[in-house]
Formats: sequence, structure tokens, C-alpha cells
Amino acid sequence: MFPEDLLFIPSGWWRQVLNIGQTVVIAHDVCCRLTFPRYVADTNVYTNRTVRKRLQCALRRAGFDELAVQLRISGA
Repeated sequence: MFPEDLLFIPSGWWRQVLNIGQTVVIAHDVCCRLTFPRYVADTNVYTNRTVRKRLQCALRRAGFDELAVQLRISGA
């Protein structure tokens, strides 16, 4: 990439970023009731039990019990 270039990454695409030098980044990820089922599916596949348990606890503390139960906690 070059100065003043813009990179658009479509929803659902995995990415990794390494910023070298002075960089301005505006990143926006959205997780709402509409996109949450997809987020949960990825979380259940690509994260370990500890990460899922912490997310589940955070959702319950925030009052989102109905979303918290969608996370698969049993197993590795």
C-alpha cells in the first residue's frame, strides 16, 4: 500500500494488520443482534473454551443472557 491508499475489507473476511511507522487507522467492526449469530459461529469454531467463557460472562453482566447461551462452552 502507498500513502493515501484506502483498504476496504468486506464483512466476514479475516484480516491481520501490521502498521509500520506513523499510521492513521480507522477501523470499525460491528457486532449487533443481527450479526451476532455469525459472530458466535466463528467464536465457537476459532476460539478456546476460556475465551468463550469470558465472553459469555461479559454478555451476562451486560444483560444479554439470551445471547450468552448461544456460545458453546463445553469442550475444547
